[in-house]
Formats: sequence, C-alpha cells, structure tokens
Amino acid sequence: MRKGVIFLVTALFLQFLSPVYASEGRSVTFSVEIEKFEWYSHEKIPVTLDMSGLQSGVTMYANWTLIDENETHVSTHSYGFETASSQQEVTLYLEKIYTGSQFYKVLIELHDSQGNDHGSEEISFTIFKNTIQQSVSNLLVFGDSLSDMGNAKASILNVPDVPPYWENRFSNGEVWIDHLSQSLGITTTHGSGSTPGDNRAFGGSQTGQGYAYIVLPNAGTQISNYLGNVQSSIQNDELVTLWAGGNDFLYGTAQPDTIAANMESHIRQLAQAGAKEIILPNLPPLEKTPEGLSKSENQQISLRDGVISYNSKLLNLANDLETELAINIHYIDAWSVFNQVLEHKAALGFSNTDQAACSDPAGIIVSIFLPICDSSSNLVSNPEEYLFFDKVHPTKKMHRFIGKYVIEQIGEPDIDGDQVVDSIDKCEWTNIDESVDEEGCSWSQKDEDNDGVSNGEDICPDTTNFVDVNQDGCSPEQRDSDDDGWNDAVDPCPNSISSFDYDEDGCDDDEDEDDDNDMVLDDDDRCQYGMIGPHSHDLDNDGCHDLEDHDTDGDYVNDEEDAFPYNASEWKDTDGDGIGDNAD
Repeated sequence: MRKGVIFLVTALFLQFLSPVYASEGRSVTFSVEIEKFEWYSHEKIPVTLDMSGLQSGVTMYANWTLIDENETHVSTHSYGFETASSQQEVTLYLEKIYTGSQFYKVLIELHDSQGNDHGSEEISFTIFKNTIQQSVSNLLVFGDSLSDMGNAKASILNVPDVPPYWENRFSNGEVWIDHLSQSLGITTTHGSGSTPGDNRAFGGSQTGQGYAYIVLPNAGTQISNYLGNVQSSIQNDELVTLWAGGNDFLYGTAQPDTIAANMESHIRQLAQAGAKEIILPNLPPLEKTPEGLSKSENQQISLRDGVISYNSKLLNLANDLETELAINIHYIDAWSVFNQVLEHKAALGFSNTDQAACSDPAGIIVSIFLPICDSSSNLVSNPEEYLFFDKVHPTKKMHRFIGKYVIEQIGEPDIDGDQVVDSIDKCEWTNIDESVDEEGCSWSQKDEDNDGVSNGEDICPDTTNFVDVNQDGCSPEQRDSDDDGWNDAVDPCPNSISSFDYDEDGCDDDEDEDDDNDMVLDDDDRCQYGMIGPHSHDLDNDGCHDLEDHDTDGDYVNDEEDAFPYNASEWKDTDGDGIGDNAD
C-alpha cells in the first residue's frame, strides 16, 4: 500500500512540473503580424505574436532569425516570457538590423521550457536606407502617366475617371512624384502648354517632339512649352525628373535607338537651360505588366528584348552626358526594382502581381485606345495586395515603393536617422531619441574620460588617463571586484569572495596564506589567528606574540611548566640553584 501512495504522489508531482498540452487536448497555435511592410533603417519594427491554446504559468521562448534578400541568416535572437492566459500577445522589437539589403524576413519558432516545439511562422518586410535630402527650390517633372498628377484629366481627354482613380492620378492613390515632393518639402502643381505648373508630365505621352494621338504632348514638347511659356531657364538648385519611353514601346515605334536618341535630346535641352540635377529612371519590364502579358509570346519576347536594349543605351548615355555636360544624373534602375519586387512580393504584401485591380472599362473609346479603367469598372476588394491598378499603371503601394526607392538613391545616407550623414558620422546607430553633436555622437556614445568605454556603458566616468580599465570603464583603483571594501589596486585578492577574513586584508582565510598578517605563513604559524600584524615581541619567531605565546622560547615546554620560559636551552632546574639542568 505504501508503494502505491508513493507512486501516486510522484506522478502528480511530475505532472505538475511537466505540463503536456496534448494531454489536455490543447494545441498551441500562433500567428505573426506587422503593422506595415515598409520601414526605414532607423526605425524600431514591432512584430506581434498572437498565440492561443496556451497554459498559464509556462515559460515560452520565441526564437527568431533575421534573413536578408540573399537568404543569408543575418542574426539570431531569443525572447523568453511566461504565459498568463490561454490567449496572449507578445511583441518583439527589431531594431538596428539594416545591413544594406532591401528585403528581409524574420522566421519565428515557438518553444516551451520543456522542449516542446509549437511550430514556426515567418513574415517579410522592406527596409529603406534613411537618407537626408539636398535642399532644392523646385521640382520640375516631365514624362508620361507614371508622373502625371492631373494634366491628362485637365485636357480634352478628361481621363482618368475619378473614381476609380484618385485625384486625377493614374493610380488609386499618390504616385511616386507625390512622395518625392513631400520628402523634399516642395508643393508640386501640374500644368501644360502655356498654363503654369511645374509638373508637365502627361498621360499617354511618348519621347520626342510633337504630340501622340494629336493631343498628347510628348516629353520634348513638354520641355519646350515649359521653357517657352513658364520660365526660360532652370536654376541650379532646381531638381528635374524625366521618365518616359514606356508608351513608345507599347504603342509607338518600339525602336530602342530612336527612343534613346530622343532622351539624349531631352537631357541636352534641359542641361542647356541650366539643369544640374536630373532624375532619370529607366523602363520597368513592360512584358510583365497585365498589358504585356496579354500579348503573344513572341511579342512579349520582343518587348522584353527592346526594353533591355534601351535601358543599356540609356545607362551609357547617362554616364557620357554626365561627364560631357558637367551635370549630375541620378540613374534609377526601375527595371531591377520591379523585378526585385516580383521576386520578393511578400515583403510588400503583394499577392497578385500579374493582374489589374480594376476590370476593363465599358466605354468603347477608353477600352480601345487606353489601357485604363473607367467609372464603370469593377474594383477588387483588396487592391492593396495588387501591384498593378490597371493594365500598365502601378497601385499606390507600388508607387510609394518607387518613390521611397528614388528618395533613397538621391539622398545622402543617414542610416541611424540622427540627421548627420554617414560620411561624417563617427557614431553608428545612435538611439533615435538622443540628441547628437556635429559628428553624430550622443552623450552616451562619447568617451569623455578617454578610457575606451563609452559614457553610456561607463560606470566609472572619471578614470585617469592612460590607465587600463575593464569592460565597465573602471580602473583597479575605481573597482572593488569582490565587494570587500578594498579596491582592486590594493586588494591582494581582488576576486576573493570573503566568507571570513580574519585580518581584513581582502583575502578570504581559505585563500589567505597569512591569516593574521604577521609575516609568518600559516603553515609555520603556531598562532594562525593570533594578534594581527607583525610582532615586535616574538622570541621564538613562531608567529605568536609573546603575550599570547604559551611557549615563549619555543622549547616545546609550556611556560607554566618551564623554569626558564625565555631560554630555549633550559626548561628545568631540579636543585633550584637558578641554573638549568642542561648547564648544571
């Protein structure tokens, strides 16, 4: 009977120590959430774990691995927490993780303290390098519908319809120019012909002079009209964007040489007018747009090869003209940007990258001549998951990505966001809530006592120069490693944990070879715990002061029985004549 009782108690005890979810019919599940997909390098990224099926009072571990766009494991971390209920949220904060890649994902594995594995989840996101923008007085925009902020709508064409399009843009929200303008702190207005306005881009336009479809001013005409009707010159501190050529391939000549020659003419015209800073994007992979995918395989191949050829010519052209004309051309590789987004679509939350978010229009003119939607079109319920809003135009999310990418490319890097560019920043990864000096260093990052340990980690801030310190910034004189009241510089046993220190010299008696500090080692000291300090009266040099020595002369006869306590040669006087027996 006793054995049964012991077994029952033991079983209950083990069950209490080792909760098994399956035995209670529980299954731990969790999901991972992130509040947005696009972040800047200096921002702290919260990732939330939403868990259910938990048992209270269990220690859990969320092990997470950061992986970059090349599938390189950048870093691994672990976060432990105790469960408080069956459902619980835990937030992990990712910060100072930017390594130069654009796309990242974090793999989170959930375990408990008993070694049970509760699965894994991953979530992807994008990080842009934080930058500081140059000061510009104005932004001049030339191009087609990718940059148009209302010119086509104000024309006789009266397109696009609003809704489904947003505020006269060829998208469902702000286009890349909006984001660029905001970053520069500039308000950009549209205008065409003789009408004022710095955004001259016109939906449907092509490269070259003249008009597409009779009424759409091509890029060269946009530039000429602006210089002839608005202002005849461009100031040094004005920034110019020129993005065109897509319509040439889809609905025009589709000749790379001709399109590149037109772009050269436009750049020369802008430079002659005084432009010094030009943003020049190349063309994205048009064959991968819904419009391109609707073409035959041979047409797609021809379109792909034509765009690749043009982009190569444009890059060479940009390099040559930059040197020849003494201007700065920011060549934006839109082709690579789109392909990278297609490869890492989860990092932007895209689930559909080959279809339009709005259906074909019912209007005959629009449906025949323009690759856009109209007010009769149906819109999907989740356009935020689509890369393309219509057959050729990106959604506002993709435009935002393009805008942020351009901002990243033209600005001066400031990865930690302290408003000091990286080229002169001597202190990396300053905390965002700390103010810095002109070298980008906060107080906590400085080393005011020059001991090699920053102020924020230095618990001994006034160390004397040229003295060795530990990882806390403390010299031997400033630290007491064993907390015994003796600083390490004078403590003969600086790391001794003193449970008992008879002579209070900083050394535990188990470690101290001279417990009473009388200059006689314990192995030779007959009074190991005698009077503390060197003895001026120790006749037999046995480590015992004469006042406490029971055998003062060291003749191995106790003083009480020694007739001659101060004479090691005599200890007995049998006849009482005052002369010891050894000499008598």
